[in-house]
Amino acid sequence: MAADCTVIAADHPDSAADEVIGEAGFLTEATVTDVTAVLRRALTGERPAVDPETHARQFDWDRVATDALEAYTAAANGEW
Repeated sequence: MAADCTVIAADHPDSAADEVIGEAGFLTEATVTDVTAVLRRALTGERPAVDPETHARQFDWDRVATDALEAYTAAANGEW
């Protein structure tokens, strides 16, 4: 996503793909038929509803580290 590439992932209950990708990529059932349909959409130029690069910025390592530090600090201070 950060490279403005279309992300396609299988929607699986044990995966965080739906949380990470959201509307910035395409989630599909893990079947040949569904993956084929999504690949066709992407290869014909269909874009996700949300800009992938913008969406990916929320997962920047600096931001993730800052958020984690804030959460750990709050937990250590009994604020949770």
